[in-house]
Parts: sequence; C-alpha cells; structure tokens
Amino acid sequence: MFAAVNSPKYLQMLIVFTGGGLSSAFLVPILYGLFWPRFNGTAAISSMLAGFTSYLSLYVTGVFMYDTARPYHLLSQDPFIWGLAVSAIVGAVVCKSTKPVSMEIQQRFFGRN
Repeated sequence: MFAAVNSPKYLQMLIVFTGGGLSSAFLVPILYGLFWPRFNGTAAISSMLAGFTSYLSLYVTGVFMYDTARPYHLLSQDPFIWGLAVSAIVGAVVCKSTKPVSMEIQQRFFGRN
C-alpha cells in the first residue's frame, strides 16, 4: 500500500519486489510441508517470517544506501536468494528443535506408519 502511494518510476520494480517477497516467504515452507513429514506449524511460521524479514531488510538497506528503491546485493546475490536461504535454514532448525507432528497426522497426509 505504501509503495502504491509513492509509486516507483517503473511498475516492474514493484512487481519484482512483491514476487520476490512472496516467494521468499512461502516457497520453502510449502516445499517442506509437501515433502517433509516432520515439518510442523511452528517451523512454517518461523520460516515465513525469517525469509520475508531477510528479504525486506536487504531492500530497506538498499534504500538507505542508494537513496532509491534499489536492493542491496549482499555478496553480489539477489535478496530473493538470501530470503530463500534464511527461510530454509530457520525452517529446518526450528523443525528439528520443536516437537514433531503426531504419527496420526503423518499417516493421514503421508501414508506412513
């Protein structure tokens, strides 16, 4: 909403920002939820928040460094890559450090004993 009020020069910048932010927040938790039976809700929410926060922080850093709506490329990598990496690491660590999903739920969704 704030970006729409003070819109960037090109609409493409806004589309890239929103697409990367949504992917950083939701891609890893969806993949973990589909393929990892132990993945739980706490890990999913932590993964979403961490991925989007890291993505957003690189954009905010870029705005302060360059005085324009341009992201900061840490180690020459796009903020999207950092968002995915942070999301994957936080999701795995939180999942391993919390209580696993019950066997009943695992069996319902994954068909395992």
